[in-house]
Amino acid sequence: MEAARQWCIDAREYKGRTTLLLKKMVSTKGGGALRWRPLIRYWWPEWSESQVYLMAHIVWHESSGSAYVWNHQGSGAFGLFQLMPKPAGVWGPMSQAQAARWKYDHGGLAHWAGCAAFSCSGGCGIH
Repeated sequence: MEAARQWCIDAREYKGRTTLLLKKMVSTKGGGALRWRPLIRYWWPEWSESQVYLMAHIVWHESSGSAYVWNHQGSGAFGLFQLMPKPAGVWGPMSQAQAARWKYDHGGLAHWAGCAAFSCSGGCGIH
């Protein structure tokens, strides 16, 4: 019984820590796209640091790191990754990253092939 009670205590503690980490991941402060690295790392855990940096670079060029920005040219693209058109139910950074992961799984980086991140030669302001 003592083991079961300890397990329940541990489970509550882990749930609490996970909740805090997820909240911190999607409510980052400051500017730039590199602040979204923990979110990118969460949805692409198998990626190397350079791949995570590339996705942060894409975020910078697509939205300047602003989670709730709409494309002003009228394309319907939305959010950090400028998903187009905005998928139903996708609003917050966590769901945006999840939708971006789905798009990546079904086409790789081709969804962002026209992004200026692929032709940027430094000085892009990603930080």
